[in-house]
This record gives sequence, structure tokens and C-alpha cells, in this order.
Amino acid sequence: MIVVLHRNLHVAILSILVTAWIGCTEAASAGKQSGLHIYYLRHAETVANTSAVYTFKNESRFSPAGQKQVESVSGLLSDYEFDSIITSPTFRTRKTILPYLKEKGMTAVIWPEAEECCWHSDRTTPAGDEIDFRNRILLDEDEAPFFTFRDDKADCWIKLSNYNDGMQIVERTHELILQQYGGKDVTILIVGHQLSGSRLIELLLGLEPVGRFRIENASLSHLKQNRDGTFELLGLSGNEYHETSDR
Repeated sequence: MIVVLHRNLHVAILSILVTAWIGCTEAASAGKQSGLHIYYLRHAETVANTSAVYTFKNESRFSPAGQKQVESVSGLLSDYEFDSIITSPTFRTRKTILPYLKEKGMTAVIWPEAEECCWHSDRTTPAGDEIDFRNRILLDEDEAPFFTFRDDKADCWIKLSNYNDGMQIVERTHELILQQYGGKDVTILIVGHQLSGSRLIELLLGLEPVGRFRIENASLSHLKQNRDGTFELLGLSGNEYHETSDR
């Protein structure tokens, strides 16, 4: 009887140790990773999202569900270690990530080119010769310690007059990602939007940017760069992604 009890005790202890080891391994895999990993976080839900009335006021106010999403973002990101955090300059993206930045004592870099775009019905007018930077981006007092700009020329809003102006900034965001992070062992977080985010993911995957992916509010999508420079989509809006023929 004593031998049996000892044997059962040993089995129980071994089971606990194995479970703990698996947990540590999973946590490590969600933390620091090899190669370039890109996580894309869409902003929390706004009044504009729920009402489909896209005014500046509605886009700058979270819905009740969106406010809860803002409060849950730190928990959503708790298992990850980011080398860089990039955000669109909009109020809704900045306020979505701000609580996490405060909790971690981190700063996010504002990229004006990561702004929302491509909602225009005019798809025939060509993009301007250059990106049209306009008014300076102003931060609230409580935001200033937690946001910075990529450089002195990237602290202004971009004027978007048509669909192709929008595609121009998505393509520029794609170029900047590859220039700054391509081929490196880094994990970055981009806080952005539905229309521009879907097209950015498509460009990274080598697909025609038509906006085929639906990105849910306050959810993470995950891409990994392969050794040959191509990207694969590992997760979309918090769900494991599998390529299908009906995309």
C-alpha cells in the first residue's frame, strides 16, 4: 500500500512539473520570438462603428463596448514582448493603446501613414506625386510622455482626397516596415484600422490590396516573415488563420 501511494505521488508530481514546463514554453513562445513578427491591433469600437455615421465626433468617442475593450487591451497584450509599437495618429488608436503604454512605461511611434483610408468612392483619380502632409498632430497632455514621432517630417496629418491617395500611404507603410524591420528578429505591434489594415496585411502577403480581410475591433492579427522574405498570416482577429479557396 505504501509503495502504491508513493508511486501515485511521484506520478502526480511529474504531471505538475510537465504542466508547468508546457506553460512556461507557451509563455515564452508568446513573448520573445525569432524572426520578424507583426501583430496588428485594430482600435476599440467607436460610436462611428456602431452608428455608421462617420463624423470626427463619432470617431473620437468609444461606444460602451469599446470602452470595455480599451480597458481589456492590457490583458490582451500581457503575454507579448514588443520591440516596437507603431500607431496611427488618430484619437481612437492612440486612446486604445494608451493604457497599455502607461502600464508598461513604453512609448509608441506615431506613423501618419498608418491612418485610416480607402473609403473614398473616387477610385479613378490618381494619387498625388507626393504624400500631402498638412496640419501638425497635437497630443493631449497625458499622452505626450507615451508617444513620439518617427522624425521631424512625420508629425503632421495627411490629406487624403481620393482612394489612390489612401493606397499611397498604405504602400508607404508597407515600405517602411520592410526597411526598418525586414529580416530582423523583432516583434512589432501596429495599432490601426480596418480598411488600411486589411490592405496592409494583403501587401505583406503579396496579395492584391482590395480589403478582403475583416479585422475586428480590439483584436490581434499576427503575421510572420519567413526566411525567404515572404510573410504568412498566422492569426486574424484573434483566431487561427487557414487559407481557403473562397477568399
